[in-house]
Amino acid sequence: MRMFKATSTLLLLLLFAILAARPAAAQLAVGETPAAVTVADLEGEPFELASVIGQKPTLVQFWATWCAVCKALEPRIRAEVERYGEDLEVLVVAVGVAQTLPQVKAHVARMPAAGTMLWDAEGAAVRAFDAPETGVLIMLDAAGRVVGSGAGAQQDVAALVAKGMGGRR
Repeated sequence: MRMFKATSTLLLLLLFAILAARPAAAQLAVGETPAAVTVADLEGEPFELASVIGQKPTLVQFWATWCAVCKALEPRIRAEVERYGEDLEVLVVAVGVAQTLPQVKAHVARMPAAGTMLWDAEGAAVRAFDAPETGVLIMLDAAGRVVGSGAGAQQDVAALVAKGMGGRR
């Protein structure tokens, strides 16, 4: 079992390194819809992204406990949650790279996420969204189509979310 976990971790690290080496433009293009994939909630239960995406505007963040960019984006994401309330869905996808589900759960217990925290142990969401790194934000409209994306600590979260909300601020 340890050998399997070590091999899985190495494969995920390799996948993430390959995706990170690609330019940020590798993310889904505006107008595209991500593939329907299943990740897990923090209890390890399956969570189908399609059960949420396409219901209302959705901000998807690729996140890690060790991600400094994610930490920098947190207050701006919280501000958008406060601004739009129930009209905005936020999915925080914890990547399965250099962290474990128990580490993610412990982190969230200390500092609750700005949205629904999910666990992408096998990289299904990373591949579906073509996310090249943590700190990536992808905004989907109410139909589940990409309206914009960004990476890095300096991205304009309010403008990105406004695109998905139909320009409403």
